[in-house]
Amino acid sequence: MDGGWTDNTPDDNVDSLVFTGSSDELLLVFEQFVTTDFVSDCVTETNHYAAQMSGGFSYSKLGRHNSF
Repeated sequence: MDGGWTDNTPDDNVDSLVFTGSSDELLLVFEQFVTTDFVSDCVTETNHYAAQMSGGFSYSKLGRHNSF
C-alpha cells in the first residue's frame, strides 16, 4: 500500500462516518469551524454582492472579467 488516496466507486462498500456524541458536542464541533465571524463575513459579502447586482454594477467597468 502506497499510503495515497484511492477513488471509491458507488459499488464500493464504504462505511459512512457516524457521529456518536451528544447534540451539544456536535454543536461545539460545528462552532469550531463555523464561527460567528465567518457567518458575519458571509452576510456582509452576500449583501455587498446583492447591492452590486441590483445597482447594475459590473466588474467589466473595472477592467475585470465577469466570470470567476
